[in-house]
Amino acid sequence: MRSLLANNASRIRELELALERDVEELEARQKALEKVGSLAEKMTTMLTSFDNRLGSLERSILPIHRSTQKITLLYDNLTKALGSIETIISYYDLSAQEEPNILKGPNEVGLEVYLKSVNKLREARTFLSQQRYKSSERAVVQINEVLKKALIQLDASFKKSLAASSSVVDDLLRGKDTSAAAIEALHHLQTISGQFAFTDSDMVSASKLVETYSQVRSAHLSKLLQPLHAASSTLDQKKSSTYTKGSSVYIDYTKELLQSLKTERELVQKLIVKSHAQNGFQQTIATALDAYLEAGEGMINRARRSLQRKEVSDLYILIDILEHITKYTKEYEGLIAYAGPRGGEILELCAHCKGFIMQFFRDLYDDIKNDSSKQSLSTDGTVHELTSTTLNILKRLLEYSEAIDSMFSENPSNGNLSVVSCSAFIEAVLIALVNTLESKSKGYSKKPTLALIFLLNNYHYILKNVRTSILANAVDKDLDEHFEKLVTEKKRAYQDGWKPFLELLMDTTYVDKGAVQKTLTKQQRELIKDKFKTFNNDFDELLKVQKTYTIPDIELRAEIIKDVKTVLIPMYSRFHDKYRTIEFSKNPEKFFKYDKGSLENAVEKFFDSS
Repeated sequence: MRSLLANNASRIRELELALERDVEELEARQKALEKVGSLAEKMTTMLTSFDNRLGSLERSILPIHRSTQKITLLYDNLTKALGSIETIISYYDLSAQEEPNILKGPNEVGLEVYLKSVNKLREARTFLSQQRYKSSERAVVQINEVLKKALIQLDASFKKSLAASSSVVDDLLRGKDTSAAAIEALHHLQTISGQFAFTDSDMVSASKLVETYSQVRSAHLSKLLQPLHAASSTLDQKKSSTYTKGSSVYIDYTKELLQSLKTERELVQKLIVKSHAQNGFQQTIATALDAYLEAGEGMINRARRSLQRKEVSDLYILIDILEHITKYTKEYEGLIAYAGPRGGEILELCAHCKGFIMQFFRDLYDDIKNDSSKQSLSTDGTVHELTSTTLNILKRLLEYSEAIDSMFSENPSNGNLSVVSCSAFIEAVLIALVNTLESKSKGYSKKPTLALIFLLNNYHYILKNVRTSILANAVDKDLDEHFEKLVTEKKRAYQDGWKPFLELLMDTTYVDKGAVQKTLTKQQRELIKDKFKTFNNDFDELLKVQKTYTIPDIELRAEIIKDVKTVLIPMYSRFHDKYRTIEFSKNPEKFFKYDKGSLENAVEKFFDSS
């Protein structure tokens, strides 16, 4: 118990000591706080005093600051005014300063330097033009004079550069040359030509550049196309008789012309201001287009003269050319429209060419239908020249059937000729040819057999060509059968001409009491003699005449002779052999002029004028 009390007393003393230390520390902090408060009060007093002094200073300095701002603004205005005055003064003197460089030209001082001078002059002119001072007006006049000289120099430089680089630029625009040099050449031209877009109406204007451009490029274009222009008249004329479809130089001429015009349009749009570009293009192409149209009209006139000489070869060339020109004009339709009236002249050439060809078709049909040819009939009944010529023309025309189909479809009614295709035209001509041949055969009115041979030769010639040539694709089956029927009819008619001979050889066997009568009466013997005599005389006369006739087709001649032999030889052989055993004359050999072999040989000589 005593120890417990002793411990409590000790604990109480420790707590009392700790409390005393805390009280002392609290008192010390209280004193420090009072000291800080005193210092804060003094600082507040100082700051309040300083703020009052700053306010007084600001109220004193603010008027001075405002005055300084006004002075600064006045200084800036004065500086700007001096700068403007210096600029104006420099504008007044600029024409004199820049004129030496301007007169030297861009080739001497360099294009970039030259254009800087030009741009300075333009700036000066723009500024001075806005002023109302008389001195400004005089300065503008001087600047315009120098600018005019500059543009003349630029025009000369443009002309020289364009002439030197025309071929290079052409190759660039056609994709043949995409080198840096070619690109730079075009850029150089564009840089110069761009200077003419800013000029006034009283100075060297864009129209002057158009004139320069058209002069240079027109000469270049004409030179480029001149070899084709020359060849289109000479080479096509030389090869007209052996012409191959698509090989006309004028076709190449047309294609190259239109490609060149396409290049020209692209270039003129790059170099000439838009408002003048189309006019420049039309001026540029005029000379080359005149030469092209002249060559085209020359071809039509040459074909016309050829037809007057009954030569058709130039017409085939013309049809081929028209087909290609028509295709190209559709392909370059926009280009031709851009060429304006000059482009329309190409279309007019096509129309003229088409009209001439259509007139040929009408004339050909009418000439055949109306038998306008003055050719006399041959004495041997061979194929008439009208037939062979007509068939040759029709076969050649079929090579250009697509072009001809197009022409007929656009003009189905063509005078007396109303057809819609090349095939229909060929059929109409063949029908007219048959009718004409029938009419011509009447010229053999005194020689009906020769008339038959004439028609047979011609009809067979037509049929053979229809079946073995390109005409087979054009002639309808019904018309083919019609020609075959005509040939068959003429063969049959010729065979009918042998009936009198066959009737002579039709013999009656004399029978006496059931046996063949070997002894003939005088009247019977005379009848036999007359038959042999008539046969021999008539056959000799027929041989003499028909040896002069001609069947030029070997197969047809062989067929006709075979048909004659098939009927004549057996009947003659029976007749001949029969009377070899019957006495009808004291000199029978006189009547046996032909035996089977000699008669066959004689028949073989028919239609062989050699």
